[in-house]
Amino acid sequence: MWEQIREFTLKSSAPAAIYEEGDLIKRSVRDLYNRDIDEVLVEGAAGYRNAKDTMKMIMPSHAKNVKHYVDPGRCHSLPVFRSNPLWMECLTPRCS
Repeated sequence: MWEQIREFTLKSSAPAAIYEEGDLIKRSVRDLYNRDIDEVLVEGAAGYRNAKDTMKMIMPSHAKNVKHYVDPGRCHSLPVFRSNPLWMECLTPRCS
């Protein structure tokens, strides 16, 4: 990656963007995933493919932990955060 950035820098004329941070899915897999996480649920086919490909590149043996979330009810299309108690934790203020 650094070699690609270096090459692009040498070929470009200022001002030019020489590096763009990955999208939210790539950054999340890269920065937040660790061996203690058993499962990564991803909603949507494109997001799932992105997460799976990113995991294969970063930690290939853990790519099996990336799972495509499909609402079990399907009739009411419940988003992943609403189907899991995690969303309640996100709304609860934490005391320090």
